Amino acid sequence: MNETREISFTYDPWRGGFLLKLGLMGQKHRRPLLGGLMSAFLREDGRIQAVESFWDDHGGLPLRGIHESTSCPEGTYAISGDELRVGTILIRQAPDKMAIWFSTGSELPRRHWKVQRDLGSAITVYFSHRKAKAGWPVPGIGGRSEVEMLAGIEIALDRSVAEYPLATVSLKKEDFK
Repeated sequence: MNETREISFTYDPWRGGFLLKLGLMGQKHRRPLLGGLMSAFLREDGRIQAVESFWDDHGGLPLRGIHESTSCPEGTYAISGDELRVGTILIRQAPDKMAIWFSTGSELPRRHWKVQRDLGSAITVYFSHRKAKAGWPVPGIGGRSEVEMLAGIEIALDRSVAEYPLATVSLKKEDFK
């Protein structure tokens, strides 16, 4: 994987959870986000190498439009221009940020979605109001509880190892256990 132009997104459509790699993973520091719902992996210089949602190896946040779906996009795709749609996954990029959305719509983000920002890492996440039972146990709640579905993630490129323009994305589904 090229350090700056290729990203990979691995996700579990059954239990929930994902790993978004923004470049090569070397020495890293794990930083919890949103009360442990997600984590960022940072290099020594503080740049984001990856973002993930795994809870005790039993899944994580359910992805809107993908969770318990029978059509899950997979493969390696070239990103030509500033947008790539593959099924329910939409990747958008600009010189200052990249975003991955889980929706068939194009008007994103939607106004009614809940927005949470982690200022320390420059990561913004969007949750839909739809809920689903996610992987077990949900941090801070416990058990196989219902949580809002993740609708999108935005990452400031100047705070990550990725650089504009991104050239390719690798999408892969995996059963996280």
